[in-house]
Amino acid sequence: MTTGSTKRIICSRAGIGTSAHIVQQQELLFTHLVIDQPMLIVVLQGAKTLRSQETTYQLRAGEAIVIAGGRSFDVINHLSPQGRYEACWLSWDSALIAEHASVYDKASIQSDRKVSTITQALPLRHIAPSFMDAINAAMEAIRDQDGIPDAIAKHRLSEVLLWLSLHNARLSCTEVRTLSGKLRLLLSSAPGKSWAAPDIAQQVAMSEATLRRHLAAEDTTLSELLMDVRMSFALGLLQATDKPIAQIAFESGYESASRFAIRFRTRFGFPPTAIRGHRRRPNEQTERGTSYNNVI
Repeated sequence: MTTGSTKRIICSRAGIGTSAHIVQQQELLFTHLVIDQPMLIVVLQGAKTLRSQETTYQLRAGEAIVIAGGRSFDVINHLSPQGRYEACWLSWDSALIAEHASVYDKASIQSDRKVSTITQALPLRHIAPSFMDAINAAMEAIRDQDGIPDAIAKHRLSEVLLWLSLHNARLSCTEVRTLSGKLRLLLSSAPGKSWAAPDIAQQVAMSEATLRRHLAAEDTTLSELLMDVRMSFALGLLQATDKPIAQIAFESGYESASRFAIRFRTRFGFPPTAIRGHRRRPNEQTERGTSYNNVI
């Protein structure tokens, strides 16, 4: 993929997958980012740090990482000497992952190849040119919905999964067990919707009181989940599109751009404009009291 010239847009193709091209022009810390679906990220410029409770992953330009769904990380996107972070990412429809697994698991057994399921993340330090070609072809298949038939698009995304198996790794669609995880997937399907607690409770076949009690046992609330889903959605739009902030606010469920900006700052510690390069003062710290320069 050629850096610096790709249109900033998030593309999604039903039943197949989603892809995006990320550009960021300020180094920032994103805390507790939840990756809801399995995802492949390729760093094109700059570098990337992901930290979980278990380990830290550091990626340079030209390297990639495959992340299992339902994982949470603190993330820092580091700028290149040219003052730019750039990456692309690709995710698969869960049915496509399941279909691929059912076919190639049998092939792995027959060939005695030991393929391990990715439970957290797998860094890919050396990406063969043919593997990168497959990634680019998969992203093109998601973008070109008129020119590339569904069958070919599915084949291209499955080819990337096959490349992962050559790295002795595979993705799985593990059932989401926590209520908060199930609700994240539900809310993520329409972040800008005016969600009401009774409707959400009905979706998960619970009374509203039972819903709130179960969420309290998982140390969260419905309003906290909804805000986090909306802010994560907005973050993706800020990184991967050129949409005005007022439009992003509306698509994230906020009619007031100023109210959206307050929510965004509360969640991440900096305003939405920071994602696109509006820099803070050198001595300014986040609302959590941590300067991103001191995190590494």
